[in-house]
Order: sequence, then structure tokens, then C-alpha cells
Amino acid sequence: MKNGTGRESARWLEHDADVLLEVKAPSRERLFALAAETLARAMLDGDSPAESGRRTVRLEGDDPEALLVSWLNEVIYLVTGRVFFPSVVRRVAISAGAITAEIGGIEGGPRFPPLAREVKAATFHGLEIVEKSGTWRATILFDV
Repeated sequence: MKNGTGRESARWLEHDADVLLEVKAPSRERLFALAAETLARAMLDGDSPAESGRRTVRLEGDDPEALLVSWLNEVIYLVTGRVFFPSVVRRVAISAGAITAEIGGIEGGPRFPPLAREVKAATFHGLEIVEKSGTWRATILFDV
């Protein structure tokens, strides 16, 4: 799947046993949002559901990489636990060692969409977050 225009894109790359995602965005906050939205869509069987609820997520991490892994693993937990399906990330605020995000989607229950792909976890293997010339890029390996 490739998504994006201009300075923003997300694409899945080939990898031996796991799944590799490369994300580019004009800000660190948008990078985190786009990574979560792309991950959730990849786990879905069909179109993204219409937003019917909102949820605020707050997480901590020792550095930007740990924060990104925690953030994506929270998305995986919400989806695989059938707690909440994020269809859009509304706001992201990143400060020293913390992320707060407002996500829109649907609560668990009968309207929860069927899942097409199981993703177990975002990993630190080969993880990098780089900013160059106003474009942020991250490469994330997922255990499937």
C-alpha cells in the first residue's frame, strides 16, 4: 500500500519474515499519525469504518524511537483486542518523553470491522527516525 502526496507518504516494503513500513511526513507529529493510520488500515479487511467515537491516548517513552514503538504497539493492542479501531488520528502532541493523541474511530462491539492481517508488535530492529530538510522519515519493522 502506498499513500501520500508531496512530502507525505507511507509504503510497505518487502522483508524476509516480517513487515517493514517506511513513513515520510512534514512533521514528527504527522509522522506518528500517518504511521498509526497506515498500520490500522493494513490490519483491516475492507474500507476504513466511519468515525463514531474518539479516544485520547497518552504514552511515555525514553526517546523518540521508544515513543514510536509504544504508540504503534498501543494501536495494535486497541485493534487486536477489539477495543477501538482508529480510522483517523486527529491531533498529536509530542513533548519530552511523551505523546498525547486524539484518535477517531469506532469502539469495540458489533460494528467492529473484521481484521485481515494480524500484526503482533512494532519492534526496535532497524528502527530509525530521521529529519532531513524539513521531512521526517521512519522505518519500522513489525512482527507478524
